[in-house]
Amino acid sequence: MLEKYTTIELDHVKQLADVLSQQNFPELSQFEPVADFEELLEFVNIHPTPIKLSQDSVWRLESVAARIIEILAISTHESLTDEEWISLSTILLEHAEYLYTYPDSKIDREKLVAGGVLALVGCVCNILPQSELWRLAGYGRIASTLITVNPEVFNCRY
Repeated sequence: MLEKYTTIELDHVKQLADVLSQQNFPELSQFEPVADFEELLEFVNIHPTPIKLSQDSVWRLESVAARIIEILAISTHESLTDEEWISLSTILLEHAEYLYTYPDSKIDREKLVAGGVLALVGCVCNILPQSELWRLAGYGRIASTLITVNPEVFNCRY
């Protein structure tokens, strides 16, 4: 669906699939999947990643962030075929791009969660060129939201 509108390249998907399939992220094994890969795939087929900002509740920042956590949980707990790893990686990258592209929400909690997850996915996908942008954007969104909630947050005295 997004092929014409994205920076995601097939080589990136394959590289990420290879990294995820090694399941070498012990920190992520703390995430327990609620759904399995088949349920995630069914959901994504019903709700494909939109190419413009969607008002559908499944594309709220917090919902997208929760699905990324679910994808990471699935990646550490399931044994998948090569084709399934490619699909899981594609879904992860599409969701990360959505969070990166559409950062706005009226709810600060959503912005904080989305910023944190974007930074996390930037760390997990560090083999990809856009991962640095995702990390920096995620950290920046956390900081900019925190400062609007509490302007004194960065006036720490040690």
